[in-house]
Amino acid sequence: MAFLLVSAGLVISAFFAYLELIWLTASTLGAIAIAAIQGFLNYKRPQIGAKDIN
Repeated sequence: MAFLLVSAGLVISAFFAYLELIWLTASTLGAIAIAAIQGFLNYKRPQIGAKDIN
């Protein structure tokens, strides 16, 4: 019985670690995508007072 409880706990903890890994990966990719989109928008729309670089 104790073996079943320990193995169930290991499976549950591994499952939550897997979910956490997926969550961290998704949030990291989302943050990179948001930063890239913001950088692209700032590149297309220069700031007020910025000198034009031709």
